[in-house]
Amino acid sequence: EYNGPIIGYIGSVFDWLDKKWILKAAKKYPEWNFIFIGPIETDVSNLKNIQNIHFFGPRSYKRLPEFLKGFNVATIPFVFNHVTLRASPIKFYEYLASGIPVVSSKLPDLKHLQDYAYLANNYDEYVKFLKTAIYDDNEILKNERIEISKQFSWSSRFIEIDKLIEKNLPYYSE
Repeated sequence: EYNGPIIGYIGSVFDWLDKKWILKAAKKYPEWNFIFIGPIETDVSNLKNIQNIHFFGPRSYKRLPEFLKGFNVATIPFVFNHVTLRASPIKFYEYLASGIPVVSSKLPDLKHLQDYAYLANNYDEYVKFLKTAIYDDNEILKNERIEISKQFSWSSRFIEIDKLIEKNLPYYSE
């Protein structure tokens, strides 16, 4: 149990995380808890000694929804580079489906969902959006996130793929 809001991340702790944003935000808001669940695959030594940053390591997939439910905010604080600018993090859609507010770097692939998440271009926006997500979220926004996420479920995607196949290969359908 933690006192204060929980800002959570699920996934590999890798070079694509903006450690500067995380460190600066954790120091500025010691009442916020930053929790990372997943394998650590980069140097986090400068973050490990910060009292409100916690690394849980990998957890089984079955337990992830449990952790997600404990988050006040889910985050994807990625640096902007040639890899992340082409990324479409699946975790974003999983976060949306949970209804929890999402604060992410403004990756090009997520821009079409900026009405349903907080997408930051820089550290100042990141912190401002974390504050808003923590203190000003509500049931209406939560329901909107859950509703929009249904468009991105695997079953919805397979239906779209089927439609594309039928449209482009008319002889394929019986």
